[in-house]
Amino acid sequence: MATTQHHTSSKEMILALAITQIDRGGEASIRVKQIAEDAGTSVTSIYHFYGSREGLIEAAQIARFEGGYEGTRAKFLAAAQSVETREDFTQFLEAQVREIFTATHRMNRRRRMNVAGSAIARPDLLSAINDVQRRWYAELVDGLRIAKERGLIGKDADVESIATWHLVTVNGFPAIEGDSTGTDVAKWLEFYIDTMFRALGLR
Repeated sequence: MATTQHHTSSKEMILALAITQIDRGGEASIRVKQIAEDAGTSVTSIYHFYGSREGLIEAAQIARFEGGYEGTRAKFLAAAQSVETREDFTQFLEAQVREIFTATHRMNRRRRMNVAGSAIARPDLLSAINDVQRRWYAELVDGLRIAKERGLIGKDADVESIATWHLVTVNGFPAIEGDSTGTDVAKWLEFYIDTMFRALGLR
């Protein structure tokens, strides 16, 4: 058991160090020997866990793409299953949407855009991030279906289209952050929430 835990902690440490290196200097900054030294392990262990330098990079990129919203998705599903009134669900959903677009999550959004660009010419990485997005989509649709069945959103809400639209918007949002378009982001967010809630039958 202790050996298994050590291997797990070493593998996670290696992955965390690779993520940090990519965040700081891109994929070209990955130095397997340096990561092994910083993790207190051997280069052989890295190859054992990840197969190759490219395998380590892909694992780090997938982790970068996935990170940031795990708790948000769990809270949404829990609310869809347990909130009693439409008003309470509406308040919860508005707070959650506002949280998603805060500066707190800016790095995670930028990471995802960076990983998507990196995956263009890498079929394995592209397949992996598509798997992640399919899972996110399925989780969001499941939560919306539960909310619909419980009468928390409108009975005519097209949950599949709304889920797709939301994921596309979140992943594309970095394109307008940092005043790249001059967009009034606060005004845009009010428009987005109003449009989403109308689609959900909440306004």
